[in-house]
Amino acid sequence: MGKQSKRKRQKGLQNRPCPSLAQHDPCPSNSSKERVILAKIRHGDPRVRHAALVALSRTVYDSSSLSRRRPTVTGAGADKASSSGIAASDPSLLRALSERLLDPDIPCAIIAAGCLSNHVSFSDPQLEHHDKKAASGKNSCHDEELDVLSQVTMPILVQRIQLTYETCISLGKRLVEAKSQSSSSASASAKKSSPIDKLYASSTEQWTLQSLSLQTLSGLIENCPQAVKRISDTTPFLLLKVIHCAVECINCQLLPSATNEKGEHKANPILEAASNATRALHSLLDENLQIISNIPKVFKSDPSSSQATTILSIVEELSQVISNVRLSNTARLHACGAILSLRKVLVADREDATGALNAEEEQIFNALQSCSIDVIIPTLHSLFSIHSSNDVAEATTPKFLVQKMMHLSRILSSQKQDEAMESAIVQEINARKEPARLIARRQKEMKKAKEENKQGGEENVKKCTKEDFMEMEEEKKTPNEDGVTMVVEDDISRDNDSDKSSDPKDDLDAVLYSWRELCGSHKLALELMANLCSGPGDEDDEEAAMKMNYGNEENEYMWDSDDEDKLMNTAAGSSVEMSLASKTTASPMDRCIYTSIASHQLAEQIMAFFKNWILFLPSLLSEGTQCPELVVEDVEELLSTCALCLGNMIACEIPTWTSPSSNEAAVVICPSATANNGAELLWWCLMYLLTAPEFSTCHIGNNAISHVTSVMLSLLRHHTSSRTLADATTLDVLFNLLTSTAQNEGPPDEKDDSLIRMHCNIIAILGVLCSGPHSVVVNSRVCSALTEKLRWALPSSGQIHNSLESSKRRVILLNETFNILMDIYGGDDANDDVFRQQDVLGHFTRTLPEFKRSIKKVASGIGKHDEELDVWNETALNVSRFIRFKREA
Repeated sequence: MGKQSKRKRQKGLQNRPCPSLAQHDPCPSNSSKERVILAKIRHGDPRVRHAALVALSRTVYDSSSLSRRRPTVTGAGADKASSSGIAASDPSLLRALSERLLDPDIPCAIIAAGCLSNHVSFSDPQLEHHDKKAASGKNSCHDEELDVLSQVTMPILVQRIQLTYETCISLGKRLVEAKSQSSSSASASAKKSSPIDKLYASSTEQWTLQSLSLQTLSGLIENCPQAVKRISDTTPFLLLKVIHCAVECINCQLLPSATNEKGEHKANPILEAASNATRALHSLLDENLQIISNIPKVFKSDPSSSQATTILSIVEELSQVISNVRLSNTARLHACGAILSLRKVLVADREDATGALNAEEEQIFNALQSCSIDVIIPTLHSLFSIHSSNDVAEATTPKFLVQKMMHLSRILSSQKQDEAMESAIVQEINARKEPARLIARRQKEMKKAKEENKQGGEENVKKCTKEDFMEMEEEKKTPNEDGVTMVVEDDISRDNDSDKSSDPKDDLDAVLYSWRELCGSHKLALELMANLCSGPGDEDDEEAAMKMNYGNEENEYMWDSDDEDKLMNTAAGSSVEMSLASKTTASPMDRCIYTSIASHQLAEQIMAFFKNWILFLPSLLSEGTQCPELVVEDVEELLSTCALCLGNMIACEIPTWTSPSSNEAAVVICPSATANNGAELLWWCLMYLLTAPEFSTCHIGNNAISHVTSVMLSLLRHHTSSRTLADATTLDVLFNLLTSTAQNEGPPDEKDDSLIRMHCNIIAILGVLCSGPHSVVVNSRVCSALTEKLRWALPSSGQIHNSLESSKRRVILLNETFNILMDIYGGDDANDDVFRQQDVLGHFTRTLPEFKRSIKKVASGIGKHDEELDVWNETALNVSRFIRFKREA
């Protein structure tokens, strides 16, 4: 019996497993179900491999499934297996999927690349968890997952990209020849399946595989630093070749158009591959000094190629990509990011280096600087250009996209309900097993009654029962062996109907693609502007702040005199460094960039962009449009990135803030106010947004106001002239917002977080306003509002919760309140009378123990190595010193 079974297993070559790239898995599977899955993935029959990979893509590696199993703050759900009995982070499974990237069957390789892309994008394989476990001496399967991704997946990905690039080059040449032959041959169109159609199909498969492979590579570069070490110095040039090939194919129009019959964008594999290739190049060059410094060494063997020529060829190639309007905005912006990454390392970081520049270095400097001024900034200007409502195409506006998204969603929901009702009716009639003779008799009676009503000139409207509904279509009856009629669904009729009109699902996919492209490109452009306006002083501030870390991990967050002395010495040294860093001015190269930004009115454009997106969701809700969760999350990310971008631009020496703004920008941003310069224009725009009536009717008001107050805080800190614009009305608005509670509807966690952010920003704004000359009345009102926040933290207030999230919110708010009160009353010219009348010292003494207990509780959830924890510990120690100082005074 054993020999016979052995012969059967050896019979047929199609059942032999595919050769594996790794003979021994470092993490062998123990589950029988897992072994079955791995065997199917490595099966010799491509149909079996394809079916297994499709099943994995819809279960274990589905994006929604991976998002639900993403590790949380407490680490819950990090390594849970799915219902299929295998975890997405299983090293053996990742190794098997990596092997399938080189599968000769392209559909199998495509699905394997899609699974890996979802894994690195949604399961977030960061190294923080690895570092914590390594510090504690624990070794887990997560280490082996990172080893597989870096040592197996990364080299295979690069090899897959190289092979697909060569195949695409060959297919592109054959497509060009086939198109020229088909244009000269009139009989080619009469064939059912012409050679050019087969080439189109093959090219589409190859570019789809290339796009997914590049997307996986981008995710590994961004989320797995360990895998970046496995990248060779020739990888940037491979990505440049892929970009060049994609651009040539797009220019030659080797694939169908990227728009449907309605003019809406749809997915195009070549465009997607170009976007993912530029994204991978951007991520690879971003703050990667080793890769950038090794780029010229690749062509050292070529005596005719100098270092400058190598860099200049990269800049020239990427400049052509940026100027190509046929590419997506995302691809063009990633090309901008790659050039800015080169500029940061080769220009900005080396500008202060001692010694004269040689001819090659000067040529590189001029090329990168001119590309930034002449190519990148005009591209950003065209993306944020201020248009009137009549100049913008309706199909490209965010409001139109959201409304159409909801309309198509309602249509699909209605169709789903109809299908469910029809299926229930079919099951009910089939369960009765009624003979076909009775059904035919009733149909004859119905037909006869219908003819009589037609002859009489009137049509009676009858209510159809469930039986009549299914009996109206005689073609849907198929007799079985027992002569019983079974009702089946007619898919052919539905297919014919779908040919006449477009499928709502395809239309919804096109709208979602346009929405993601719109939001993604704007967010990327804002990030580029934020990086372009971040000077070297920001990094100096971070390095000086890192020196403030102190304390012993074993002191249970209690402090003694040694910690106090260490803090005082460290604070004294770091304060000098921070003061020197704050006095640094922009370099000549940066001044040229800022002048170009001002001449293209980018600051005014981003102000208008910020205002429009702040009012976007409230305007939709006021019109009765229900916004999906996807739209709300994307808008929140846009506003957060835009607030960060404006904060960086405010901190820079851009001439916009001190020079008059154009009338066109003033009319769009704030037509009701008169502003002498850009700083005043931004101030009145922010005041208008704080008092906008749209926020009182929706739960997203706190989110929007938190971003508005964040920009206002940056403006007051860096432009002291704007502090004179704060009048009594401004203070009333700020006090009303500070005393407000989360009364609007919405998710409790998100609602409370946005409220805490808004209150912290307002508290900081009040501190900045009180740093200059102000009246005793204003000081008393500010002190009363801030001490109310201290009373809120006490257990007797009844607002204290036992959850970790509520404790963290309380610590964040108390930290900001303590710092501002110490700044206001820590100087020699402080209002001591108000300090004694408001009993600020008593509030400090009563609230400090609760602040320390909350810090200790939050530390148990976020870990002892968190940077925020160091800041809170510093504040608690400063409060103790402040209390002793005031008592001795």
